[in-house]
Amino acid sequence: TPDHVRGNLTLHDMVYQIGNFTKLLETTFASTYNANLDSVFIMGGSAGAHLTGVIGLGYNDPYFAGNFSNALNIKGIIPIYPPNFADPYFTHEPLSRLIPGDPISNPLAFEKFTPSNLADATDPPAIIFQGLRDDLVPLINAETIKNALNTNGVDCMLLTFPFAAHASDLIVGNTFSQVWVYYLERFL
Repeated sequence: TPDHVRGNLTLHDMVYQIGNFTKLLETTFASTYNANLDSVFIMGGSAGAHLTGVIGLGYNDPYFAGNFSNALNIKGIIPIYPPNFADPYFTHEPLSRLIPGDPISNPLAFEKFTPSNLADATDPPAIIFQGLRDDLVPLINAETIKNALNTNGVDCMLLTFPFAAHASDLIVGNTFSQVWVYYLERFL
């Protein structure tokens, strides 16, 4: 990221700003853009998938109380190759600045920024895209989120793709993107 557009934002800041957006969506933009607040899906890839998990599974967690608009009805989340574990992802440079402290000095933040820890029976269903050749975000991350949701009785479909690496969903027309789009369209 170029220095002139990079901010010194933590994950708390990012979630707060997304919360502000949900409130603006309710009060200002929903009518302008004819947004259906009764059918909201949250989707993101990689770091965005981490935020998708935190927001989609944490919107009803007391840790994030008051942050999001109550008018939104989240129908589903779509994390694409999602990092799950705050530790180790946010304990080493350059990502260590995203959560102040470490798991010892700030255990609550590391707990709440691990999406699988936020899973409960009131969460929306999920569909997860995961490549089996992803060296940046291994399969164990997606499996842990899926298992946490399923343990709480929440539907979660984990689609795994042999030979798919990180960001492979961006390649249009390959065999796994065709399968992914098929299931994604039906989920939505």
